[in-house]
Formats: sequence, structure tokens, C-alpha cells
Amino acid sequence: HIVGKPSSEEVNKWNANYLDLKLINKSNKSIDLDIEIFIKKSEEYTILLEEDFLREIKKAENDQKQKNYFSPINYSDNFVLGNLHINAEENKTEFIVERNQLKNKFAITLKQNSVCENVFHQSIIVLEKKPNIIEAKVIIRSDDFTNGAFIKNITFET
Repeated sequence: HIVGKPSSEEVNKWNANYLDLKLINKSNKSIDLDIEIFIKKSEEYTILLEEDFLREIKKAENDQKQKNYFSPINYSDNFVLGNLHINAEENKTEFIVERNQLKNKFAITLKQNSVCENVFHQSIIVLEKKPNIIEAKVIIRSDDFTNGAFIKNITFET
């Protein structure tokens, strides 16, 4: 699991971190898989997708411009293209992110003896005032897993 500074300058200037995963295939066979992560919510931090974070920033900037200058707002300035590879939802206790399947196939093909860094494309942003331990559960599904889905509890230390 990875905690890092986003490569996006627009996100990085707000001193936010991202949470992500690195997958390693040590076998001599490619693996097709789907992956999702269930991140436990807390009042100590906020989890959101990068696209939602950028929309909030742009909205706040436009609200500030309107208050200061009484200038017309260009609503296209609020447009942020979403990441088509990522889907998120949330409930009262968890923020859930999954990689989308591509063309009726699995979300990820992990080639033999390869590494896939930033499975979620640095799109899971964590906003916090102090370092935290963030609990999560990862579920990986593949037809190659004959005993069912691989489920692992992990922690991110920010």
C-alpha cells in the first residue's frame, strides 16, 4: 500500500496525500482481476476522489471571485473530467473505490512477473490535520483464484 504526494500540481499545492495500492504478480502467468477497496471513515480525516476535490476547489475559487469582483462566472471553469477507470460510493462507515471493468473484461490485466503501481491512479485523496492510521479492506477477484476472492485488511499510515 502507498501513501504519497499526488503528481497533480493542482492537488499537491493543497498538501493533500493520496492512498493507493501496488500489486505484484510473481507468477509466470498473466492474471486478469477486479479490485476494490473499502476505506474506514473517521472524523479525523476525509476521503474523496481527486475529481471531487478539484471540483470543490474550483467552486470555492469561483465563489470567492464572485464575492470580490461581481464578475460573471464561467461555469465551464468548474468542469473537471472524471477518471473513467475509477468508481466510488460511500455509506455511513466506509468509502468504497473500485477499478471499472473495461469492455466486458476485467479491470486490470497484471502481466507475468510484473508490478502495477498506483492501481487507483492516485485518485483517492485524504485530507487531514494530523497523521492518522487509516484502516481498509482490499478485495481482489479473479477467475484464476480457485478458492474465491482474495481479501486482505490493511492500514495506511499517513
